[in-house]
Amino acid sequence: MNAESSFFLIVSEGVASEQRFPLHPDQITDIGRAGTNRVVLRDDICSRNHCEIFHISTGWMLRDRASRNG
Repeated sequence: MNAESSFFLIVSEGVASEQRFPLHPDQITDIGRAGTNRVVLRDDICSRNHCEIFHISTGWMLRDRASRNG
């Protein structure tokens, strides 16, 4: 796959509203408050390591990382 992504996560509410984050089938996209995540959401409702999005043969999956705020 080339460097440009055809898939995006678009934030619709909150501090990061209207931001677009590219999703790549060969990468896990981690989401949370911590600066080490690929998608950082600066919101108290979001855990430091909240969830991850990844691609499987049938589509995209979102998996909770046992976050406090689930």
